[in-house]
Amino acid sequence: MGSRIATALIAVVLVGCDAFYAATIRSDLDQDVTVKFAFDSSDLVDEGAGPLHPGRFASVSKVGGPGERPTLLLKAFDMQGNLVFCRRLEYEAYRKSSRDAPLSIRPGQLTCN
Repeated sequence: MGSRIATALIAVVLVGCDAFYAATIRSDLDQDVTVKFAFDSSDLVDEGAGPLHPGRFASVSKVGGPGERPTLLLKAFDMQGNLVFCRRLEYEAYRKSSRDAPLSIRPGQLTCN
């Protein structure tokens, strides 16, 4: 019985050490787009909910270790596959995003560097 309790305690500690990093975004474009993202220069991942319509919200996220401050790269592509938005954000710039204060995908923003 003691080893079961110890194993359960270790499992709780390991799961409790993960951190959740997320950003809420809103499309302020006048067209449907596909959103892709990457945290800390990993491969781009499709946001997964299909086209993001004008005025709609989406979320991007990852699970990582506590104390990380991952950089977020957001890209939006029109339905023909052309890049229409690109922005790299440090953790402080997206960590407090929400439906009340989303990150805006807007025309003319192509600041990936």
